[in-house]
Amino acid sequence: MLIIPTLTQPSLDRINHVELACIKQVINSLKDAAMIDMNDIHSLTEFQRNTKDHLEYLKKSGKPKVLTVNGRAEIIVQDAQAYQKLLEDIEQLRTVVGLVKGLDEVSKGKTKPASEVFASMRKKRQIC
Repeated sequence: MLIIPTLTQPSLDRINHVELACIKQVINSLKDAAMIDMNDIHSLTEFQRNTKDHLEYLKKSGKPKVLTVNGRAEIIVQDAQAYQKLLEDIEQLRTVVGLVKGLDEVSKGKTKPASEVFASMRKKRQIC
C-alpha cells in the first residue's frame, strides 16, 4: 500500500506549481488506472467464451476487468501496457513522496551537512 505523508504548511509552501501539478497528474493517473467500472465485472466462464472481445476491450480502454468464480470476485485482468503504465505511475508517485518527505525533514532541521555525515562514516568505518 502506498502511504502519502501528511505535509506541514511550510513544506507545502516550498512545493512549486510544477511539482504540485506533477503530483496531481500522477495521482489522477493512478485513480484512472485503478478504478474498476462496475459494468466490467464478468464471470470467468463468460470471459473464456468471449476472450477475443474482452481482450480488444482491455487493450482499447486500458481499464481492468473483474472476473468472478462462483459469483465472487477472484481475478483482475488488465492489458499489459496499461499495467506497465500503472507500475510506472506508482514508482513516480513514490519518488515524489520521497522528495516531499525530504523537503519536510529539511524544513524541520532534521538534516546534517554532508561533510558531517561523510566524516562520521569515515570514522565509523575507520577510513582515512
